[in-house]
Amino acid sequence: MALLLHGGPGGQKNGPDNLYFDLAERLASTGVASVRFDFRGCGESSGSYRDMTIDRQVEELRAVRGFVDGRYHPTAWALVGESFGATIGLRGFDQAYRAVVLLWPAIWLLDGAFESYVTADNLSAAQRDGYVELDGEQIGVDFLRELQDVQDVSAPLRGLRIPTLFIHGEADQEVPFSQSVHAAQLVDDGRLVAVPDGDHCLQRPEERTIVYDETVSWLHQHL
Repeated sequence: MALLLHGGPGGQKNGPDNLYFDLAERLASTGVASVRFDFRGCGESSGSYRDMTIDRQVEELRAVRGFVDGRYHPTAWALVGESFGATIGLRGFDQAYRAVVLLWPAIWLLDGAFESYVTADNLSAAQRDGYVELDGEQIGVDFLRELQDVQDVSAPLRGLRIPTLFIHGEADQEVPFSQSVHAAQLVDDGRLVAVPDGDHCLQRPEERTIVYDETVSWLHQHL
């Protein structure tokens, strides 16, 4: 069973441009089931995104995994996280996974990805109103404070022996490619697929083919 975590803030369970919808079909053809869901305040889920934090999203992924474990009893788990979904997966990481795939992952949060969120003006506005609107989403003050406290979710990768695949565009303007380069050096059993000229989310058809082929092959090999 592959747990597919969508990015954000915002985002939705099928991923950017149906990334996860298409990936799920390809995984199923090789005998790997998958589960994807909307975090609270995203997609079809109720609630307000302004109430979300990293650790609240971790609680939700654990609740989903617990539900699937109780009903379907998968023989093995894999983690697939894209962008901020990778952040959540690493923040709530445990040794239950047999394989990991991190797609353009945000690991050092104030290096590019969320650096612009924690400006003095944004923090002041959020403290006054309880939230600030950024990138079309209402971002709560608790989330901004948590960004400053957490900053770095790389700890589970250090010396990690679970097979871990990184896929990242070399021209990513949101999460620097260097993050995956550095992260891949931390794990004991890892592979980095660099996509030349690829931007965030790797949306071109030929780039998506790389994402699908590499991810399916990795999970088929290690699950």
